[in-house]
Amino acid sequence: MANISQMTDVLPSTGGADSIDRGAFLQNTFVRRNGHQVRPGFGQIGSFTATNTQPATSGLAFVRQIGATGIITDFGHTQVVSVWVCEAPMLETSEPPARTELFTQDGRTKLFAVEVYDKTTNTRWEEVLYSHTADRGDSSQPMPFWRAHYQGQTRWVGANDEKHVFFCHAFGVLFFGHPNIGVWCYVPADFRDQMAHTTNQRIGVGMVLPNDWRGESCRIFELAPQPSGAFGRSYLGKGEFPRAVDACTWGGRIVYAYDRFLYFSDVGRPASIDAANVVELPTQEPLVAVAETAGVVIAFTANETWAYRPVAGQTAGGGDARRLSDSIGCLGPLAKARRMEQLFWADEHGVYAFGGGMSIQEASEPITPLFDGGVSMPLSTYYSLAGTPANITTDIESFVRWPADSTVHMTYDPFLDVLLVGMPDQNAAMCLSEGKTWSVWTTETFCVEGARSVKNLPSPYFAAVDDSVFLVSGPHSVALRDQASNSTTSTSFVISEWGVGGALDRNNGTGSDARYGLAYFSKLKTGTDKGYFVIGQPTLVPAGSDLGKTTATRDTWLFPVYINAEVEKPSITRLHFNFDDAVWSPVYHDVPNQDVDVDFPAQRLAARDAFGYTVVNAGSNEVRVYGANQVRINAVGATAAATWGHHPYLNTAPGSLEPYLWLPFEKVGDVGTAASLATSIVSATMTDDAAQQYDMSVFGWVGSLPTVENDDGTQAVDWAIKSNRLELPDRGQGRIRGLFLRMLSNGEPVDVAAGFVHGLVNATFQTDMREWTTQLADLALGLGVAEKVSLRSRMLGIAAAVNLRTFNNVATWSSLGTPADGNFLIDDEQVDTRAISLSARGQTFATMVFGHVRGRAQKVIVDGMDVAIRPVGKTRRWGR
Repeated sequence: MANISQMTDVLPSTGGADSIDRGAFLQNTFVRRNGHQVRPGFGQIGSFTATNTQPATSGLAFVRQIGATGIITDFGHTQVVSVWVCEAPMLETSEPPARTELFTQDGRTKLFAVEVYDKTTNTRWEEVLYSHTADRGDSSQPMPFWRAHYQGQTRWVGANDEKHVFFCHAFGVLFFGHPNIGVWCYVPADFRDQMAHTTNQRIGVGMVLPNDWRGESCRIFELAPQPSGAFGRSYLGKGEFPRAVDACTWGGRIVYAYDRFLYFSDVGRPASIDAANVVELPTQEPLVAVAETAGVVIAFTANETWAYRPVAGQTAGGGDARRLSDSIGCLGPLAKARRMEQLFWADEHGVYAFGGGMSIQEASEPITPLFDGGVSMPLSTYYSLAGTPANITTDIESFVRWPADSTVHMTYDPFLDVLLVGMPDQNAAMCLSEGKTWSVWTTETFCVEGARSVKNLPSPYFAAVDDSVFLVSGPHSVALRDQASNSTTSTSFVISEWGVGGALDRNNGTGSDARYGLAYFSKLKTGTDKGYFVIGQPTLVPAGSDLGKTTATRDTWLFPVYINAEVEKPSITRLHFNFDDAVWSPVYHDVPNQDVDVDFPAQRLAARDAFGYTVVNAGSNEVRVYGANQVRINAVGATAAATWGHHPYLNTAPGSLEPYLWLPFEKVGDVGTAASLATSIVSATMTDDAAQQYDMSVFGWVGSLPTVENDDGTQAVDWAIKSNRLELPDRGQGRIRGLFLRMLSNGEPVDVAAGFVHGLVNATFQTDMREWTTQLADLALGLGVAEKVSLRSRMLGIAAAVNLRTFNNVATWSSLGTPADGNFLIDDEQVDTRAISLSARGQTFATMVFGHVRGRAQKVIVDGMDVAIRPVGKTRRWGR
């Protein structure tokens, strides 16, 4: 009688490879609703260079990220804050003593830059840390002679080390810092545009453009101690205030950790610390982190964990301090996170949890090998030995090693119950989902066509806030073309959001690329000293935005034009220039007459008739294109209706650079070409109230504009689910026959990578303990199924033909009333029991399903993974 096969469920409950034979492994998956779901991609929502890239060869450059977090502001905006170590030329250091202190051999210095991205408004603020003028108690000049930051009364904060900063969001303020820079504050703001406090960027004649007239910022500053003045209480002053390694909140107070002390601020007063609220813990080493859970302050050294329960009331000292462990510590201020009512943290040997009481739980037991040598990646081994594709060249990581340093960070998403333990140096994270399943998340991919594996999200830092998970990566190095088509190397960083843009990593969206290379203002025409025009750097407005009279049908660039009139009553202004029509196409409101759909600032709205808007007087009041590539702007006040108080003169202040109008253009051709507007100036004149005409100088912004096509960083998401080792109860030989997957999936894209045989779902079998490497004999027998189109043909059309469910197949919508109008009534996500025909014989067995998500609408969820196994012989002899 034939042997009967037994169906066995091999879907692992967790990854981790905690066994000598490597065991189960999960890559880029998480558990939701009892199914292993391939994670959505981290889609790019912003890519930024430093704001002072003038010139690019000596401008600010990102070197290393030292922390990132997300916050919800008091006014409801979602913001991502990251801190970077940057390099800048020495000329940016304002005082000679600072130059000496921060001097480097190559003439550059390292500084700290704070990057704030407001997701709600899609704006960004950059600021380099510097001590403010008001903080300079040692100034040699009296206060009446103090000047703002860029006039030399302050000093940059030098990044003499690269320790990771802590973050503590309380009272609507984000506190951050580390011992070498002290405690700093970011007071959240709603930013109007892309602004910065890095440097003044001047045009050729030394005059500053609007929004560059700034002194010191009130958004980011060092926290200064503030004694409350209460009678009989002694408050810490500037020399005694802690330069904290970490901070948390407890009972409306900020708790700072420094050396072996906990400093409790007054309730609601983070800068006021009473000497009676300073608690010394009997630790063997200095503190490295502090957190709060279940009403208890948890303090960490590198090798100890302490619980301190403060006394309720005005004085927090005198509480109960107990050591929870003398062998478990914490790696740093970022290596901890709250999950529900539990505190999770990481030390050199594992990940632990504490929810109250006196016991610590080890959460990382399934992934123990990660901490004592590293976890190898089965997919990289499979490709290097299986040879599919045979000649793939790759430098992808084959091992994930525990860094055991302060780069390790944690964040928690309560919506999906996902805890991420980030390892930036490994381009990876460990994901704990639903508190039970560990998976390795990578930001690299094998899915390339005849090239090296790609790492478009290097050194990722994860930050979760408001049911969103963000990923801040960089620095990225990219060559951007400037006006002369020269390649200038620029460093940038990328902010991505989990699930934005679909299933692909770094799936770029329009307007998300805000990188700039070398840029400057060029003097296009020399006139008299009576004024000048400036054609400035354009701003991108997306399709669907309202312009002057029309709605943008495509992404459109608005070029600002400024005017500086050195007379009180300009009555006529004219600016005629040529543009490159192979690069730019004007947006018209009257196409036959080529009238440009200009927009006006508030100062010009009443006087817009002077520009022929809305009544054009050809040759006089007009903003019109003549021929193929000449723009003529004529503002003639006398021939316009008297709709403004200064009629017939423009409302300008002498000597002031003011907005004039905005010119809308669409980009044509290669987006990497020159982005400046005017190629030459035909004429630029101004007439005053005495009918005296003057020639005007003209300056133009010269540079390159980024768009998503400049650097398409989109990459696939590799995933794998590998089972534990299987064997028969008597350890005899068996035959594994067939793999049955119960899965939900969204179908294959039509375009797949040429020369790459693996699709969305593939499978392999391994035998006899060779679970990672398999055997050459196994490969020859074909113990792998690789399919580009790996999903069933499930759509039955009107013509009785079964069609593939791809994203542009022959499906045509119909209705119950007229079914013959199409062949598809309604669609749903496809759920299958997928049978894969494989066979292998051995004493032990394992199987791995894997794939590559290459379409933004793809999805895979596996909640069943069964194999049929039957005995076929006795135990083999031991040994090999």
